[in-house]
Amino acid sequence: MSKIISLEEAKKITGANITPIQRTEILKIKDMLKFNVFADRVLADDVVACLNIPPFDRAAMDGYAVMSEDTQKAGLENPAELKFIASIFAGQRISTALKNGECMYVTTGSVLPVNANAVVMIEDTKRDGNNVSIFKSLKLLENIGKEGEDIKKSTVVLRKGEILTPAKIGVLAAIGVKNIEVYSIPKVAIFGTGNEIIDVGKNLTPGKIYDINSYTLAAVIKKAGCIPVVLKIAGDKEEILQKRLEEALQYDVVIISGGSSVGEKDLLSKIVEGNGKILFHGVNIKPGKPTLFGNVNGRPVFGMPGNPTSCLMNAYIFLLPALRKIAHLPFERKIVKAKMSEKFISKSDRHLFVTVKLENGYAKAVYKTSGAITSMSEADGFIEIPTDKKVIEMSEEVDVHLF
Repeated sequence: MSKIISLEEAKKITGANITPIQRTEILKIKDMLKFNVFADRVLADDVVACLNIPPFDRAAMDGYAVMSEDTQKAGLENPAELKFIASIFAGQRISTALKNGECMYVTTGSVLPVNANAVVMIEDTKRDGNNVSIFKSLKLLENIGKEGEDIKKSTVVLRKGEILTPAKIGVLAAIGVKNIEVYSIPKVAIFGTGNEIIDVGKNLTPGKIYDINSYTLAAVIKKAGCIPVVLKIAGDKEEILQKRLEEALQYDVVIISGGSSVGEKDLLSKIVEGNGKILFHGVNIKPGKPTLFGNVNGRPVFGMPGNPTSCLMNAYIFLLPALRKIAHLPFERKIVKAKMSEKFISKSDRHLFVTVKLENGYAKAVYKTSGAITSMSEADGFIEIPTDKKVIEMSEEVDVHLF
């Protein structure tokens, strides 16, 4: 019989045997226009700027480019009078250099004319023909964006391991990057086991139930930033399980739901052990005691309980953090404080996970049975009750781990 280990030991073993994916691919920045292409993509190398941003001195305001020394005594009662000689709009460049006593009209983002060292906002001026009155004294470089002020050429602007957020994609576009190396998105194979499981949509005959777990697991996998690949359901025959496992091993991670109970029909552990190594099978938790974790041909293999609540709960406990790590993505559980709405007594000698619904600062237990998917669908999160704690009093403060 398999040794039942503690939750802490199971987490330790899982963490020690999960490594981030090293496979990379080239992503075209133009593909950002396609749905979901840039979701949670992680840089596989540093990005070095190949040019200055901005690539030229530019006007930061609509107004007049001037030589700041021409405005030193300007004020509301004593404006500086300058000669208007030209206009420069964004995207244009003129060769005419500015001289003392002259000004040029500029728009935000336009190239700064030669010799100009400040821009006066349009609100602080008045134009009459070719004469422009300046009502403000300007400092050197006022309202000017200097070349390289934002990004300097040859500097590292994004680092390996950073997630491509919208702002970081903007940096890539700013420096003209066409292609970027990112880590590949892990592909996770799922298949359910059991003669009683059938695909959703098929005729539900007596003794059969629909495959819930493949769908809930696929949703968790997507939440983890990975790609779910749902394989055909395997029956309770060793040769079918073997075939399905071989198909699943083409992918980065294997998840099998059902068939992991410790008993005479425990075909799953036999198949996993026959092809690789079982690292643990059985955790002192409720729900989810028969959880299995192993390694086959360098691929992590998770054997999840067949009961829907147990399967999904264990996916949140073990699978979600493991997959985030494989995908080079951070993982942190969001926890809120709440008070128990009623007294809760644990009758289990296992580490207990209790699903709860939050209502006005109170946590109400909604756990029914490990076979009831509504235990999860009606819950906002879960609380943990260690083996050494048997009672949570009404109004006692608890930590709620949000789904």
